[in-house]
Amino acid sequence: MVHDVERPIDECPACGRGDFSGEYGIGIRLIRYCNEATDEDRNLGHELISGENHPMTGYKMPEEAKEAIGEASRGRELSKETKEQISRTLQGHEVSAETREKISESLQGSDNPWYGVTGEDHPLHGCEWSEEQRQQLSESLSGENAPWYGVTGEDHPWHGVTGEDHPMYGYEWSEEQLERLSEAHRGQLSAGTKQIHVDETGHVVRSGWEAEVDAILHQSGVEYEYEGETFDLGERTYTPDFICRSTVVVEVKGYINDGDEEKARMLMQQNNERVYMVVGSELPAHRHLCWEEREKLPEVVETLASDSG
Repeated sequence: MVHDVERPIDECPACGRGDFSGEYGIGIRLIRYCNEATDEDRNLGHELISGENHPMTGYKMPEEAKEAIGEASRGRELSKETKEQISRTLQGHEVSAETREKISESLQGSDNPWYGVTGEDHPLHGCEWSEEQRQQLSESLSGENAPWYGVTGEDHPWHGVTGEDHPMYGYEWSEEQLERLSEAHRGQLSAGTKQIHVDETGHVVRSGWEAEVDAILHQSGVEYEYEGETFDLGERTYTPDFICRSTVVVEVKGYINDGDEEKARMLMQQNNERVYMVVGSELPAHRHLCWEEREKLPEVVETLASDSG
C-alpha cells in the first residue's frame, strides 16, 4: 500500500534559505533552521510535523513489519554521536500524560524488553543509585503510585506464587534494609490489608477470621490482648494475633505466606515459656485447631494455660 506524503520542507522559516545542515524532524519531513531562527520559528516548524500533520498519522504498521524491525534492531548499539543527536532533538519536548500512560502500559510485564533478565545480563547490573535517586524512585512508587496499589487476594499477580517461582526467591536482605523495613511498618497494618473494626472489642483487625476469633475470646471472658506483643527473632520481628492468659500465643492463619513456617519455628525455639497455637491453616505449632473447631478456642486456651503452669 502506497501512502501519500508531503514533500520535505527544505527552507528555513526565518530566512527561506535551504542550504543548512541542521535539521529538525522525523523521517522524510524535515525543517531546516539557520542561526537567525527564533523560538517562534522553531515552534512553527514543530507544529508543521506534529499531531495530524505528521506524515505517519493514521498509519498502522502491520505486525509483520513490527517484528521485522524488532529483529533488525535486536542487539544494535547506537553510537555516542547518534545518542547525543537524538537527545538534542528531543530536548524541551513534552510528552502528554496520555502518551506517557500508553508507553508505560506497552512496557508492562512480559512486554518489557528486559522482562526476566536478571543478574549480570541486566543493563542496570552494578549500577549504584545516589540517595537522592533512591528517594525519588521510592516516592514515585509509594502509596497510590505503587503498581499494585489496592490489588489484593487472587487479583494480585503474585497470589499463590511460592518457592523458586516467586520473584523475590533467593533475594537476601541486608541488615540495614531489614531494620528500615521493620521501623517503617512498626505498628501498622500490612499494605493492602482490609481493616475491620470489631464493635464488641474496639479492635481494628486484619481479616474476617481475626474478627470472629476476637469476638469469641471476648465473649468467653478469657484474658487476652490483640497484637499485644512483638517478638524479636533476630533478623526479623513477629507480632502474633493474640496473647491469651500471658502464656498462650494464638495465630489465626488463613493464607500462608513465604516465611510463616520459619517464623513459627523460631518463635517456639526462642520462647520456651510460651505455648504457640495456630487456628485455621496448619503451621508448626504446639497445638493446632482447625477453623471448624474455632468455638472451642477459649476452652483449649484455658487448658494450655493451666498445663503450662
